[in-house]
Amino acid sequence: MSLLAALQQHQAKSSFNRGGVDESRLSPGSVVVIRDENDVPRHVTLNGYEEDGKNGDATVDYTDRDGDGRWAYTSQILKVISY
Repeated sequence: MSLLAALQQHQAKSSFNRGGVDESRLSPGSVVVIRDENDVPRHVTLNGYEEDGKNGDATVDYTDRDGDGRWAYTSQILKVISY
């Protein structure tokens, strides 16, 4: 196997999503910037993480600033402030 093929295979198995978020480290209390349902970036604290949350994709749960429970795909995470 060539070095390039090995690197591509390793990258495909990585726990990092397209945005560079290490999903294996997400947990309740993680602080992230998420793109909400209106495409607005929001700083939120996660309540939970589900590897197979919706339609086979990983999701996170959080509470919005109004106190309502929300969820989002991990692909909506723009940045991790703290794990």
